[in-house]
Amino acid sequence: MKLEELKIEAVLWTSEARADGSFSIFLRLTHYKTVKYLPTGYGASFEQWNKERKMPDASHPQAKKISKKLQDLEDDVKFLLKLAEMQNEEITLRELKQRVDKKYKSKGTAPMILEFFDQIIGQLEKAENPNYADVFTYCKLKLSRFLNDLDKSFATFTKSDAIAYEQFIKSTKPTDSTVSYYLRGFYRVWNLAQAERFVEKGRHPKQFITFKAYKHIKTKKKAIKAPIFTQMMALKFPHGSRRWKHILYMKFMYYSRGMNFGDMCKLTKPQVLDWQLEYKRSKNKRDYSFHMHPKAIEIVKIFEAFPVQSDNGYVFPILMKIHDTARKKNQRIKSALKDFNEDMKYFAEEAGMQRLPSSNDIRHSFASHLRNKGVHTPYIQEAMGHETEEQLRTYLDDIDDSEISEAINAALD
Repeated sequence: MKLEELKIEAVLWTSEARADGSFSIFLRLTHYKTVKYLPTGYGASFEQWNKERKMPDASHPQAKKISKKLQDLEDDVKFLLKLAEMQNEEITLRELKQRVDKKYKSKGTAPMILEFFDQIIGQLEKAENPNYADVFTYCKLKLSRFLNDLDKSFATFTKSDAIAYEQFIKSTKPTDSTVSYYLRGFYRVWNLAQAERFVEKGRHPKQFITFKAYKHIKTKKKAIKAPIFTQMMALKFPHGSRRWKHILYMKFMYYSRGMNFGDMCKLTKPQVLDWQLEYKRSKNKRDYSFHMHPKAIEIVKIFEAFPVQSDNGYVFPILMKIHDTARKKNQRIKSALKDFNEDMKYFAEEAGMQRLPSSNDIRHSFASHLRNKGVHTPYIQEAMGHETEEQLRTYLDDIDDSEISEAINAALD
């Protein structure tokens, strides 16, 4: 693309009004049928815009600043084009816009929405929090598809955009949990942008979206019936095989109070010292400390004698020294979980179960089986780490863990 092929002009985006009733001012770049817009961060009303000159009228209180910003943007476009030409580089209009945007990011101007997603994701990766980074990554991808990969500023994301985005998320007929997932991620980014003053308060998209993202969503029952689960745990496979290990993992998670698969993978040998299991649950960051069920102890002993050991002190041979970053650990756990869920489905089919379960169902099963065997609800809530009311939470704190362990061990014989 050559400079003489590019049409550059300032435009007033009159199709959507800003919060203050003005319209955003962009520098429009047109190369044949391709069009890109560079935001200025400024706005103007109809009365403040000179249609003939395509510039803000002298009556605009920020006329000089806007004119300078438009000129700076145009100079940057021309400079980057000439630079690419000198280097014999073929540059597209999209690449040109990205380079101009990048230059202004480095100057500390307010980021665009997708750009801010990337900043948050980068910060979470740096903080070694890959799970949370992935949440924002998935939410960004959904929003990016809605925007057709064209970034948009917080100031120009309007009421109509918010309404359309809600419909876009719902268009594939997802569950309420999925809709809530994407909206909560988007809202979190918006909240952070407001905290950084990239967007004024009072313009949050949730005021235009009808779906209540933070409401309690009743999920489907996921517990595996006790007789079916007993048959699954009784399945036999060759010693050392993948399915042999997965049956033992399944049992350990169940007898360890419905432990999450990822938490099981990250369990180290010091955390089961003297058979007192101590760990922090990844999901709610709550500390757990309880005496292990005899059958969970038995499984740990089996793996202590297993020929393949973790070379990094983990109880189970899943994570190794090569998984030396949070991202590598996360990827390894995801891969192991995929294999585990495949085998969970196989175990269920072998036991005659119609619905195909996953690792999450183990936790639901643990709670359901205890309840069906008459274990008091407060004991189950304490074991699961669930708090429904503050008064109940205070009461549960007074229950000694040995009493809970005794009830669980007697029920899960």
